[in-house]
Amino acid sequence: MIRLRSLLPLAVVALVGAATLGAPTKSHANFQVQFNYLGGSILVDGTAMTASASGGASLSGATIIYSAGEIQILGLTVSNLGTTGGFKLNATVAQSNSPGASDLATIDISNVTIKNQTTLAQTGGVSAFSDLFFKIGDTGFLSPGGDPSAPVISSMSATASGTNTHNASLSMTSYLDNTNAQFGTQQSTPTINLTVGPGASQSDNKLAYLNTAPTPYSLTEVGKVTLFSGERLVDGSSATTVTTPAPGGLVLALACLPVLGVGAWVHRRRALALA
Repeated sequence: MIRLRSLLPLAVVALVGAATLGAPTKSHANFQVQFNYLGGSILVDGTAMTASASGGASLSGATIIYSAGEIQILGLTVSNLGTTGGFKLNATVAQSNSPGASDLATIDISNVTIKNQTTLAQTGGVSAFSDLFFKIGDTGFLSPGGDPSAPVISSMSATASGTNTHNASLSMTSYLDNTNAQFGTQQSTPTINLTVGPGASQSDNKLAYLNTAPTPYSLTEVGKVTLFSGERLVDGSSATTVTTPAPGGLVLALACLPVLGVGAWVHRRRALALA
């Protein structure tokens, strides 16, 4: 399910192996996205406007676009064999509003398409399920803060290709860390688990009350996507949102909204905060 948004003006376009143009209008403490398959790892740093590969992975052929609080990743292969096998990320958008607004702190990733293009050598000579692991995180959130029981909503959605022949599986946990550690896991929401049949869509939200004191704190999403060889997700998204205390009925209603409903509410609040 595609989450519509008004994209911020692009500040930097980094074509791997080409020039980097411009600079973001707003820096973020440590806004990073990481993908991993069989030890092959890609780390994209939206603060430093850099991307790095390790464990046999390669950035060749990928396009990474940076703007204020946002990273777009196009045509990225995540594999321990360079650009062979592994998973292909056709398009992703990641956003953060660190250091937060008076009533909203959020990180999210959306408009994600993923294909499992693992080779038989990577799967032991047979077609099989494989796992792509991801993390998205930012540090330096100052608000909302000071609340020992702040509502934190974790959400995830996915749509599988109608040509798939096996169920896809996804999981994601959101974390708030008062030590402000990059990808810190001090406090967590319940884990979301999705099973998505061929051509189907699934979504879920989880609610937890976590401590936002002291500040600054970090927000992190840690997740996994499991696909059978050659199969795809045609859209996916996840979000972590910290809000100010609200009437219990409102928080409960938000937690029960479909993922796109939470996303729309988040982006309306973000727009109001920036106005």
